Amino acid sequence: MPAAVGYVFVSFDEPKSLQFGELAADGCVVAAHLIGQLRNAQGSLGIQHDEQCKERAVEAHARLAQERIVAPGAVQESEQVDERQRQPVQIMCILHLYATACRFHIPCMIHTPRILVIAGSTRPQRICPAIAQWVAQVGRETIAAQFEVIDLKDWPLPMDDEPGVPALHGYGMEHTRAWSRKISEADGFVFVSPQYNWGYPAPLKNALDHLYKEWSGKPALIVTYGGHGGGKCARQLRQVLKGLKMKPVATMPAFFLSHDQIEANTGTIDPAAAFTGRDAKLRNGLIQLAAALRGKHRWTWLRRR
Repeated sequence: MPAAVGYVFVSFDEPKSLQFGELAADGCVVAAHLIGQLRNAQGSLGIQHDEQCKERAVEAHARLAQERIVAPGAVQESEQVDERQRQPVQIMCILHLYATACRFHIPCMIHTPRILVIAGSTRPQRICPAIAQWVAQVGRETIAAQFEVIDLKDWPLPMDDEPGVPALHGYGMEHTRAWSRKISEADGFVFVSPQYNWGYPAPLKNALDHLYKEWSGKPALIVTYGGHGGGKCARQLRQVLKGLKMKPVATMPAFFLSHDQIEANTGTIDPAAAFTGRDAKLRNGLIQLAAALRGKHRWTWLRRR
């Protein structure tokens, strides 16, 4: 059963409200897939306000009342709004993914989270995309979330080409604006990175530095690989993510590559075979990521296994 969403002030009509699709609302209903764009438009102050209101609403109503529960429908015209005396109504999203927007909006929290798995290497002979795809597949088997693999090669971001300060959110380049929209859509991240000379690849740092507010407050899991596993790389990346106000989870899975694999440099790998029996830490990290998302939004996403 889904969890509570929050408050919407509506004219309450109990018989009608118990019918799916009939909601006397204030006319401000926003589709869930547009919430990311709405948040960007509101700016960081609006985002913080929304998050605080959402947290307070859920904390105050951790358990759904067993009455006055309605399934939100889309109110298209202001004439549809019933102007009788308004009362607070607790909402459970059963059939539709909507968020309510009054003076502030409280997004519906009954939707599958979107997690971007970012492949941090762009070298020609690389195994990062294959490992990222494997991590995403393990993720789908471990937690209930939408996983999408992002190859930085498909998102060309010239080094430090933004004239302004990213923290001010005034992007001058269209490729940066597109990258901003993509990152804004995500609820959490998995960064998959090789370890290069005790560090992580420059393109990954550049992709992070192109933005600022879009990363803020979002949980992340760091996955590394290399001849030494990537622990030094992971610690550096963790420090940078914290600088961006992200929330990296404690577990940082590191996968060791054999000397022969590194020297061959074929650009191919079967991660399921290469790392067989060594995915327990990855699954633990994914569970921690789900818990971090659940703690932030009070969502329950863990699958029964």
